[in-house]
Amino acid sequence: MVFIKALITNNHFSDKVYSVKQFHSKAYLVIVTLIAFSFPFVKATPLLIVLLAINWLIEGNFANKLKLLSINKVVLLFISFYLLHIISALYSDNLKVGLFDLQVKLSLLVFPIIVASSAPLTLKKTHNVYKALIGGLIISTIIMLVRAYIFYGESNLTHHFFYHYLSSVFIHPSYLSMYINLSICFLLYHYTNNTSSLTIRGKIIGAIIVLYLSFIVVLLSSRVGIAVLVLALTVFIIYQLFAKRRLLIGVLCIAFLCISIILTNMFLDQVSNRVVELNSTLKNKTQSTNVNTQKSSAVRLLIWECAYNLFQEQPIFGYGNGDVNDKLNSKYEERGITLARSLSLNAHNQYLQTLLGTGMLGLILLGLILAIPFALSIKYKNYLYTMFVIIVSINFLPESMLETQAGTMFFGYFNSVLFFHNQTKS
Repeated sequence: MVFIKALITNNHFSDKVYSVKQFHSKAYLVIVTLIAFSFPFVKATPLLIVLLAINWLIEGNFANKLKLLSINKVVLLFISFYLLHIISALYSDNLKVGLFDLQVKLSLLVFPIIVASSAPLTLKKTHNVYKALIGGLIISTIIMLVRAYIFYGESNLTHHFFYHYLSSVFIHPSYLSMYINLSICFLLYHYTNNTSSLTIRGKIIGAIIVLYLSFIVVLLSSRVGIAVLVLALTVFIIYQLFAKRRLLIGVLCIAFLCISIILTNMFLDQVSNRVVELNSTLKNKTQSTNVNTQKSSAVRLLIWECAYNLFQEQPIFGYGNGDVNDKLNSKYEERGITLARSLSLNAHNQYLQTLLGTGMLGLILLGLILAIPFALSIKYKNYLYTMFVIIVSINFLPESMLETQAGTMFFGYFNSVLFFHNQTKS
């Protein structure tokens, strides 16, 4: 009798432990999915990250988590960038700014540790994460368009449908374009790998979503966003024509791309003018050296020149993450670059920003964080991660993406989820 009673008690205890474990696993999945949905809205994301961390801590089982972290050695590479910034804060004169920078970059530490030490999601569950991001983008952009239409009705000004006027209610257009381009890559990849199993209805819905999101990228007028979109569609067309031998799909996509470019040039002056401005700046040397210019592309060139000059003075360790903007502002003032100084602009290039904050050591580390997993993703055919690295690497060129929460949360999250939850058995 005692034996039977002990057995029943032990089984009851085991069931309890299993149900608690199951609860935390489900909570992890729900929160991870909600984070993907929340990215276009930005302000809700930090709260969800806190909930994710609390769930991870309460779950316990740290021995198993340490075991998983020791297996996923790439996690050390991912968190090393954050650890280097902790060191750089120590030799910053402006420690307050350095500590704030560490707060902004916290996602680069939290996501790799939590995701790598959690049980990998199934393929179906990772697809739900992608769907959540796409759903969040569709809802947020519809809200933006409705808001723009209301403002247009009040002012009769069409600029409300473009650039930061369109997206300012939630997020900067460059970041939103990056999110959308990744979503379009998800959809194109899904179509490429599941063509035979997709229904006609599924293909039509997917095509409509791609067309809609592509239209939003054009309205957002982010030049790098449009460039990445054209690159993604071009790669998709080439793959359909030459790898899959789907001539009709390839021809239709080429026609869509050509017609879109012509219509944008004819009817969307706000968009085409930004492309013309960039082309003009690159061709006109005088314009690109005018310190009083108000054109964004010309100001960027001046900022990059200042950043490179500062790097040459402190190349190995940089100035520390807390002193970068102070050094840039001093250089803007010295050169008389009025717009950059008045707005206290950062380097507007993540590679230069990293050079200034942590020197060549930081840039090499950032390069390794992008290059090593990129090579592994090709080796193990994790092509969604390959696309992700290409998108962020290009977006790092005109923006210091890892200096804002919108950039660090997105990079930390998808860099971890796509690498640790989207791998093959190999």
